[in-house]
Amino acid sequence: MQWFKNLNATARLMASSGVMMVLILSVSYIAVSNLSKANDRVESLYQMHMKGAIRADDITIDILNAARFALHAVVHEAEPATVASDEKQGMDNLTQLGANLDEADKLFVTAKGKQELAAIRAAVPGFEQTEASVFEALRNKDLAAARERIEALGLIRKTILEAGDAARQTKQDVAQQQFEENAQAYQTARTLMIGAAVVSLVLAIVLSLVIARSFSVPLGQAVITPQQVAAGD
Repeated sequence: MQWFKNLNATARLMASSGVMMVLILSVSYIAVSNLSKANDRVESLYQMHMKGAIRADDITIDILNAARFALHAVVHEAEPATVASDEKQGMDNLTQLGANLDEADKLFVTAKGKQELAAIRAAVPGFEQTEASVFEALRNKDLAAARERIEALGLIRKTILEAGDAARQTKQDVAQQQFEENAQAYQTARTLMIGAAVVSLVLAIVLSLVIARSFSVPLGQAVITPQQVAAGD
């Protein structure tokens, strides 16, 4: 610290201010950087993972509704208007299913997620064909064939629902992992900021003492010297 003592008062104050400014800027940079990372993780958590889980739920709902309308039509096979209405609503659900799958393709980016969506897509054409055959059998007044198709439809539905549940679980697992990483990043940032603040405080105290001493010692000597001269020393 001899070099610091050799500086004049203005230089000492400027040097101390510079050190404190660097510390403040460093703490600010750490805080902003970590908060930015946390914000990016939170945004990704919602935009990719939570929306992906919701989309997987929408897919299972579409399949359940489409199958429900086919079953309802079989139960009310003696009512042509009801059968026609059920067929239309079932087709609407399958159209919505396709839209939800297209949207899910943008949200499922991992290899596992893509594999689960591929399993759903592979089963959907069979589901659509089987559902169409149910209504065709009903139009032909072949109730036995319609019931047989309903059983086949149930098996395909089960396959799609299992894949949809797996896709949702994948998104939930990734979201949980990212949430934990975000919490860890927050704790790390918090620790760094507290540590930097403590170091800044300690350094400020040390610099204050050094500066005070650099002024008090010369002043003390300035007072003592005239007294010694007056005493004839």
